[in-house]
Amino acid sequence: MSNMEPVPWSRTARVLAVLSLPTAFLAQLVAPALLMALVALGLAWRVRARALTLPHRHGPQGLRQVQRTLVLAGAGATLAVLLWVLYASGVLP
Repeated sequence: MSNMEPVPWSRTARVLAVLSLPTAFLAQLVAPALLMALVALGLAWRVRARALTLPHRHGPQGLRQVQRTLVLAGAGATLAVLLWVLYASGVLP
């Protein structure tokens, strides 16, 4: 298992997904947080397709990392949209 390669762009997608979560809590950065989460989702889907086509090269660990990234990016997008609506409606200052 140690000779498995990481899936290209997986770390970039994960970083964008993780950064979209705290960024969504800042009122001025809700839109960039949503964009980061959407880019992370797109990259993660592409990375997942690559990991599925080359399972002998990336292994099951690559798929687990992609699943975590998809969950984080989905949470970031959901949080950004929710907070965007709350800021726009005036519920949050």
